[in-house]
Amino acid sequence: MQRILAGLTILLLLVAASSSLGEGYAGMLGIGVGGGIAQVMGDDIDNYNFGPNMGLHVKYGIVPSWSLVGSFNYTWNTWSEDSKAKLVYMPFSLGAVYDFSSLMPPDTRWVPCLEGCLGLYQWKAEYDGETVVDPLSNEKLEASSLGLCLGAGVEIFPMQSLGISPNFRFHYIFSADQDKWGTEDDNEYLWDAGVGVTWYWPIGQSTPAGM
Repeated sequence: MQRILAGLTILLLLVAASSSLGEGYAGMLGIGVGGGIAQVMGDDIDNYNFGPNMGLHVKYGIVPSWSLVGSFNYTWNTWSEDSKAKLVYMPFSLGAVYDFSSLMPPDTRWVPCLEGCLGLYQWKAEYDGETVVDPLSNEKLEASSLGLCLGAGVEIFPMQSLGISPNFRFHYIFSADQDKWGTEDDNEYLWDAGVGVTWYWPIGQSTPAGM
C-alpha cells in the first residue's frame, strides 16, 4: 500500500504543471469520494467522540459558477464512556455549489466554493452492533429526519480533470419528535471536515475544469 501511495504521489507531481480552471465547471460531470471526521452534537449527546466520515458524491456544472451536487455519507460517533455505544448517521443530500472561478485568474489551479443542501438523514443508536430499543416508547432508536447543510471549501487541481477539495460542512437536523421520544427531545446538528477527490468528464459544451 505504501508503494502504491508513493507512486500516486509521484504521478501527481509529474502531471501537475498543466492544470487550470478554464471555463469553470459548466458542462462537467464529476464523480468522487471523500473522507474525514464528523461529530454529532445537540439533544444532550455532546459526550460522543467525533468519528470517521466517508462518502460518495456526484456533481454537474449547469452554468458557469453553479453546479448541482448529490451525495451520500456514512459516519458514526462512539460514546466517550463506552465504545460499544455509538450513533450512526447516513445522510443523503441534494443541493447546489457556487464556485468563484469567474473571479479567479484564467490559469488558476484552485477555486473557493460554497455549498447548500437539503438532506434526508437516516440515523440510529447502536450498542455492540444492535439497534438500541427506547425503554419509554419500546421502539428502536432509529428514524429518518430532514436537515439542511451549509459548507465551504477550496478545490485544487493538481492534474487535468482531477480536483482535490478540503472542505467543512455544518448540518442542522430536524430530528426532534416529542410525541415519539418524549418532551425533552430536541433537534441535532452535525459537523464534518475532510477532503474530497473528484474526477471530471466533459459531457456538455464547455472546456473541462482542471484543463
